[in-house]
Amino acid sequence: MNTAPAGTAAPVTASEKDSAAALQKDDGERNDFMEQEGPVFEEDKPRRAAPLVVAAAVVLVVAAVYFLALKKPKTVETVLQVNSLPDNALIYLDGRDSGKLTPHAFSNITPGYHSVKLTLEGYQTHYSNVQVLKGQTAVIDATLTPAL
Repeated sequence: MNTAPAGTAAPVTASEKDSAAALQKDDGERNDFMEQEGPVFEEDKPRRAAPLVVAAAVVLVVAAVYFLALKKPKTVETVLQVNSLPDNALIYLDGRDSGKLTPHAFSNITPGYHSVKLTLEGYQTHYSNVQVLKGQTAVIDATLTPAL
């Protein structure tokens, strides 16, 4: 520690000269290092992967929306087609009056076994049982017999 009177410069020791020279050298190197082009530290490097990850996520979301919401799935109908000769017979499906006359196609019918009854004035009642398979069309072609 230097004890110089106030207002006068303190004499500089040899170790202080070496320290000052070392600082100047460090400052010079630091300045050269800072003047280099490009990133200096790993955390200073631009992150190029992040925008690509975001873009890929957006593409996946758009594709999912298209395939799930916009593209309608193919609907496969299960149909029971009932025909008669002559036409205009009243159709009873599974014991209930359907209010429909032949020929008629029942769309989206529940797959399985169904009973069909056809009535037409002047003709005998016709009964049929049919199995309707999912996604297929079952057909009843009935020829009505005149009543005696």
